[in-house]
Amino acid sequence: MISKCRNIFNRLKGKAPVTGRIVYLGNGAAGILPDVLREHPQIRCRKPEAGALSPSLEQDVGGADADCRLPSLFFHEEGAFTGYHARAKLDGNWKWYGEDGNWYSSSELAADPLRRKRLLTPDGGGIRDCFCGSGTVYLVAQWRSHKTGGNMDAGYPVFCHTLMAHALGGIDGKCYTNTREALERSYAGGYRYFEADVALTEDGHLCLSHGWDEKSCRTTGMAYQPEFEHMTWELFRKQRIFGMHVMDVRELRAFMEAHPDTYFEIDSHRTNAAEKIRALLEAFSYDEALLGRLLIQAESRKIFKEIDAVYHFRNYQLILGKEWLEKLEEGFDAVYAKYDHKQHSTFRNLGSKLNERMTRMMLGKPAQLYVSSYFAVKRFVVEDMVRYENSYPYVIGLVLRATKNIANVTVNHRERETGVSGYNLKKLVGLWFNGFTAFSVKPLRIATALGGGSAVIGFLYGIYTIVKRVLNPDVPMGFSSLMSAIVFFGGMIMLMLGLIGEYVGRVYISLNNSPQYVIRERINMDE
Repeated sequence: MISKCRNIFNRLKGKAPVTGRIVYLGNGAAGILPDVLREHPQIRCRKPEAGALSPSLEQDVGGADADCRLPSLFFHEEGAFTGYHARAKLDGNWKWYGEDGNWYSSSELAADPLRRKRLLTPDGGGIRDCFCGSGTVYLVAQWRSHKTGGNMDAGYPVFCHTLMAHALGGIDGKCYTNTREALERSYAGGYRYFEADVALTEDGHLCLSHGWDEKSCRTTGMAYQPEFEHMTWELFRKQRIFGMHVMDVRELRAFMEAHPDTYFEIDSHRTNAAEKIRALLEAFSYDEALLGRLLIQAESRKIFKEIDAVYHFRNYQLILGKEWLEKLEEGFDAVYAKYDHKQHSTFRNLGSKLNERMTRMMLGKPAQLYVSSYFAVKRFVVEDMVRYENSYPYVIGLVLRATKNIANVTVNHRERETGVSGYNLKKLVGLWFNGFTAFSVKPLRIATALGGGSAVIGFLYGIYTIVKRVLNPDVPMGFSSLMSAIVFFGGMIMLMLGLIGEYVGRVYISLNNSPQYVIRERINMDE
């Protein structure tokens, strides 16, 4: 495919007609340069994708447009525009345009340091130089930091650091300390990106800490005291963690002012997020420059909305997996991902619908429940699942036999970036048949019901044949009586086989270690 794309590329270089679309991505840009749309009427604004934080533009490309120079479209408050990296989807895989004119996936670029993305500059060539015959080519703006002179690979300075010092960094083999000594040691060691946990005292003071309950104290190394149940700032500031000094957000602000090359991720955890953010804003005096160097972690969409309603930060880190944990904490035993808009092919979607109907009819899946490959379950469900030792496991069947207390969490289903699905028609049919037979005796009971119904129909048809013969002796004999006998005895055979199958099915279910009950929780087992 790479050679094919290169041939297309070479033909394009030879002035062959070009048709397609180019999308310009700001990649952290603060906005679009003034008068861009007036100077480039062929370029139009593009509706941003969900979660996009910077502007994007697009244009249709054909014939004469291919010789146009690449325009400079965006501006950045903290960086200078250097050019674009070209990205396109080829044969279902996302690839980058390389310096040698070939297209490479991210893994191929990482595997060979000699392969590099080509930087397409406004003065270095036209649109034709990056168009490979793909329907759409994405041009991702690249920036060079005004402060450091280095490349801002992700567009946003806060995301440009490869390493982060968690809980202000480890020190002397200790983690999760959030102490002054850990911060200073990490900075001296070259770290410029730090994660800090914050907790709020009863008197409204925001401190750097995982918390002060017994479990948190065991984790951080702070000696737990009963009075921690009503923690105040005066009490907290006297504590030591492995002999090191604790901090609050005012000291954090002072450190950021003294070290303008630092960035901090703030983890407010899942309780009182809005109150913690208000305390943070007061400690930082709503200084936009300092707040712009913070990355605010939100552990669910709900928490993100709570924080954003208090103050619209420039940088967020949204951890969607925590929504699953919240559902589990609400009392559900399992949580399945539900796609807001599936990106599978029509063939896969049809197979999913058939599988969904089968699990509902044969395994007793709740009608409103959507099942997928992504799910989270409690420990007791896992313990029951691993009891299954037979050759044909079916995951949703194993989950449903342990619990039906299941919820859904909506997720954004993205297109596959590399490779193709491993599910073909044979595997989908095998999966469906496995679920159909491995965890349910309903197929046998359906056979029993059909046999009984056939026997009844054959018996009634036999009576009808006899009555018709009595009332009308001229009716020819043979076919009607033969058919009634065949239907009756065939139905009886199916009925008997179904009854035998019922016994076989119960033996099979027993071999499956299907539980009569599951142990959800163990309490006071040591007493």
